Amino acid sequence: MKIIDAVWDYEVLGVKSVEVRCEIDDSTGSIFRTLMDLEKSYKYIVTKIPVSNRDFLFKAPDAGYRFIETLISVERTVRKSSIDSRLVKRAAALSAKKATAEELTFVLDQIMTGIFSTDRISLDENFGPQVGAKRYCNWIDSEMKQGGEVYTISLSTGTPLGFFTLRVTDDGIAHSILSGVFDSEKTPGFGLILLSMILTKAEEKGAKKIVSAISSNNLPVVRTHVQLGFEVKDLNYVFIRHLPKD
Repeated sequence: MKIIDAVWDYEVLGVKSVEVRCEIDDSTGSIFRTLMDLEKSYKYIVTKIPVSNRDFLFKAPDAGYRFIETLISVERTVRKSSIDSRLVKRAAALSAKKATAEELTFVLDQIMTGIFSTDRISLDENFGPQVGAKRYCNWIDSEMKQGGEVYTISLSTGTPLGFFTLRVTDDGIAHSILSGVFDSEKTPGFGLILLSMILTKAEEKGAKKIVSAISSNNLPVVRTHVQLGFEVKDLNYVFIRHLPKD
């Protein structure tokens, strides 16, 4: 298993947190022993368990751990030729360009208004939507420091519709950790177009495939990835525990 001190989250969450990523061969006993040790130092513990570990699934509540989502790891080739031509045609009528400083500020402001609401931080009564939004803003800042870019999508008139982040590594793997629609009620079906534009931009930047992790809490996003041919590579149950503050 991997133990990751989530130092990047302290400023937003206000508590010392840790993420435990378990492997298939980790026994339930060894996981719980590790967690008990971590409980001495951390106030918020996130544990990601392979779905094959049913033993932990049943014992977690008695140990104070609550299930909050299933994390779905997906991947897909980014070849434009593999995208439905109708989506490509609709996307061609829109503009996707690297965000200016002013546009980036607009994106962050939109996030803070609450365009995301299904992530585990927003759903947690100990944190809530505003904390979740701030965490997403920090994610974007972190991605940009690692060489990632933020792109805005708009109509030909300049009306902004949404955004996405994109980072392509030296080995040709594209990562888009966050994308969003500014007014989903006025743009039904835009999610498919947005995802197809991410794939197209990734190919333009030399990527061979794109990988992502999506939450079971956001069914529209899950459906969009399935419709666009993403392959499910892994599933992990996510459990959380809050420890009393000193």
